[in-house]
Amino acid sequence: MILNLLKDSLQTLLHTVTDDNLDSYRIRLTEYSKKIVLSGCPQLTTQFLYISALPTDLDAVFKRTIVSDVNDGCLNHYNGLVKKAKTLSFRNVRIVDLSKCPNVHFGAVILWMKWTFPELRTFIASYCLLFQFEDLQCLLLRCPWINEINLSIDTSIILSKYSIISSRSEVRRDVNRNLSSYYMQSGLYGTSGNPVFSNISKLILEGRNDITDMNLLEISMLKSSLCYINIKHCTLLTDDGISTLLLNCRKMHSMVLSYTSFGNHSIQTLCSLDPSDSFSYHKDEHAHVMAFRLQELHLEGCEGNY
Repeated sequence: MILNLLKDSLQTLLHTVTDDNLDSYRIRLTEYSKKIVLSGCPQLTTQFLYISALPTDLDAVFKRTIVSDVNDGCLNHYNGLVKKAKTLSFRNVRIVDLSKCPNVHFGAVILWMKWTFPELRTFIASYCLLFQFEDLQCLLLRCPWINEINLSIDTSIILSKYSIISSRSEVRRDVNRNLSSYYMQSGLYGTSGNPVFSNISKLILEGRNDITDMNLLEISMLKSSLCYINIKHCTLLTDDGISTLLLNCRKMHSMVLSYTSFGNHSIQTLCSLDPSDSFSYHKDEHAHVMAFRLQELHLEGCEGNY
């Protein structure tokens, strides 16, 4: 895929839309495209993503309205866009990578992906300080067909006196939050066994020190499908929070828990009997224990009580 570098101001972009001259403002997508990699494009904006996927038969006035909506932090005309462009989707796309794209508003991007890539399986947004846990919740609801999410942060590139939380707050200070109406409502997210979350099998949150025990409890809603989790360097998590996640998500077989507070409570959970195991007889006496089914477990640098 070829991406023309976007260095133009919003006003230039709007004039281009009005003139209906978008040839140089497109991600080159075809019906055969399977992977969209836009990582490391600091000039990439949310407006550009929407423009790149707009159908050519939409009138210029409506295109300009959509671009203005996204810039203002609202999507009042989103439903109209979906109706007018419902035939435009790229069903073969399985992977989207928006890592290191600091000028992208992920609330709007999630709606863009829902509309454009209905068969998306893997979403990568690593090194993105702007991606909040609320965005993850929205992603789970809006794109339930995704089964792998990577939101990792490289902690080595962040000075020790700064946290992801403070960095995120500084950058988002002036961001319009009108898109919050599109975020998941707690009533929809908090239902046990909700089939909408049955596909997420792999979740990577490495380095995100904005993830709390309460967030882990909400992640437990993925218990019917979650098999792999990476919470390395998630410094706000406690041993109790990690053990609760392990207790709820019994299907997990691969865990990266390095440099967390993993300790006695989590160990006891791993060594406890799995109540979901319906087989009364196993050749190995430890087969009923959760740890028996582990394929991968990383614990280096853990500082919990033992």
